[in-house]
Amino acid sequence: MQLTTVMIFWESLGILLLSLTMNNLELLTAWQRDIVLCVHKIVLRHLLPRNSIRISLRPVDHNVTSPTLKNTLLQEYNFNMVDTFLRLVTEGAQCSVELSRIGATQPQIINKYFLKHDSYIIFTGIQREETDIIWSVSEQLQELQNADSWNCRARFVVATSVHINAPIQKLTFKILEEMWKYYSVMDVLIVICVSNFRFNDTVMDSAIPEGNKSEIDIQLFSWFPYTSPTHCDKLKEAVLLDRWNSDGEFLLKVNLFPEKVPKTFHNCSTNVICFINPPPIMESSYNNYTGIEVKVVDIIFKRMNLTAQYNVSPNTKDSYYRMLMQTVGQLEPASSDNVIGVLPLHSSTIQVAEITINYVSMKLSWYVPCPNPTPRWKPIYKIFRSPVWKCFGADAILAVIVMWLLAKYEMQLHVREY
Repeated sequence: MQLTTVMIFWESLGILLLSLTMNNLELLTAWQRDIVLCVHKIVLRHLLPRNSIRISLRPVDHNVTSPTLKNTLLQEYNFNMVDTFLRLVTEGAQCSVELSRIGATQPQIINKYFLKHDSYIIFTGIQREETDIIWSVSEQLQELQNADSWNCRARFVVATSVHINAPIQKLTFKILEEMWKYYSVMDVLIVICVSNFRFNDTVMDSAIPEGNKSEIDIQLFSWFPYTSPTHCDKLKEAVLLDRWNSDGEFLLKVNLFPEKVPKTFHNCSTNVICFINPPPIMESSYNNYTGIEVKVVDIIFKRMNLTAQYNVSPNTKDSYYRMLMQTVGQLEPASSDNVIGVLPLHSSTIQVAEITINYVSMKLSWYVPCPNPTPRWKPIYKIFRSPVWKCFGADAILAVIVMWLLAKYEMQLHVREY
């Protein structure tokens, strides 16, 4: 135990001294350097200029019972790669760059009503098994989703590394399926490469020919919905977009974030969930519905080449709010399902569904009985009854007469004395 601790200390001290004398990129291995440069070029070409970039890191493995040199080297490799990438991004990025790690203390935000993030970059680090990579991505996405700044429509970049014996396309498909099925993330780019890290006493790249060990092959995958009538909003396959070679360039130089939602949806079907609520939604005959919102949906879907499949619940005696929440709760995650029925813009529905723009605006006039106009002096007059006001008037007149008589009598006295 003490020998292992001493070895870890000297190894960390050596890495620290080496980092003071070398450039940041020189601290990395060949595949680490290329993946950092690849992701950095993706940021410059496709993620900037944007308002904010959120960078997420996997949690640190705290193996207190048996700290080994191998685990320390693994964490050190991941730290050097992320640290070098952050230095490159923050030097030229004229936007907000936020860094988060699971388990780290987050700053307390007083005002939670801030803007959504435009881009996300997720680092999984070096993993032994492909299940560890999927778990790392899911764990970080769950942490990001809990934040108020979560934006599933942002651009996502996932940088990960696998071994040579792992099926890359199959692993990429599982990552894309996890992000779309459980987190509704569509616009995502997977940056994946083969790592040569020693987990055991043997090197994991033994299957690579000797003459090709210097070749770096970083593959970039994504997926596209609504490409055919049989390929709609369900993920079918991972598509290889481009490759990064050892010369530090993309081979095809294509757009890595093309438009995912096409102008035509190839007659794909989508569920329209609602409940009978006249006049917006009415049932004219069996499985035939009409109404204001039904006509609006038909016009929109006809333009977009979509087929609507209505899932209408009968109107019960429950309250409107309860019917609304039951209808919205039928939405399937990561799908093109829609809910209609004069839905109010409520905070409870925003948490489970996205609100579209207003297609129809209606003006409501509220009529109430108006009171008869009353003169301004009348409320004062109604303070007392008329006999009281007559007494006030008589007293005022009598006071004037008395004061006039007193003044006249006093003047006559002054004249007689003179």
